[in-house]
Amino acid sequence: MTDFIKWITQACLRIKSEEPSLIIYTDPFGIENEEEADLILITHDHYDHLSGENIKKVLGTNTQIVVPLVCKEKIMEVIEDENKITFIEVGQSYEVKGIAIRAVPAYNVVKTKYHPKKKKYVGYVITVNGKKVYIAGDTEEIPEMEDINSDISILPLGQTYTMNSVNEAVSATIKTGCSIAIPYHFGTYEGNMEDAKKYKKLLEKKGITVNILQSEK
Repeated sequence: MTDFIKWITQACLRIKSEEPSLIIYTDPFGIENEEEADLILITHDHYDHLSGENIKKVLGTNTQIVVPLVCKEKIMEVIEDENKITFIEVGQSYEVKGIAIRAVPAYNVVKTKYHPKKKKYVGYVITVNGKKVYIAGDTEEIPEMEDINSDISILPLGQTYTMNSVNEAVSATIKTGCSIAIPYHFGTYEGNMEDAKKYKKLLEKKGITVNILQSEK
């Protein structure tokens, strides 16, 4: 059910859309010998999420990039042609290359120095292969998650910069209304595989299937 989603590292995912036929990346990072992107989604401007070096590794002639408006200055240092960029803000929805994209809030409630709400960083809800996929970005559990209503939810599992505990990640996932969950953003700077196993065990008790993808890093 999630074979079309590949976890590279951190918040970098490669998502294959069948119709339309597209390669989508989120927050390119740790890129090595990957396919050219049709669409890139950026959640915020931290170096492991908006990496010019990694974006360029998958950038093609027809690549389109969706990025929060707050990141405009930084993305324009990487991409000179503004026609390749769609700037988005929380609450906005666009269709880019046939993919429905909605920007949703992503912020810290406790560790506010990392991802303050006022920065207007985003997560995304995209419709791909008939599934509504929530890509949370860097966030803690927030009230707005109750409005996600996804089929598949992909949330961060680290407890240094994002969630405060595995239990919080579990609660956040339940809020999104998904039937399938995927943890990411762990194992590099925060969180580990034991956290992922605990996350899976707790959610499956609630009837939510958890797929732990193997990072390529």
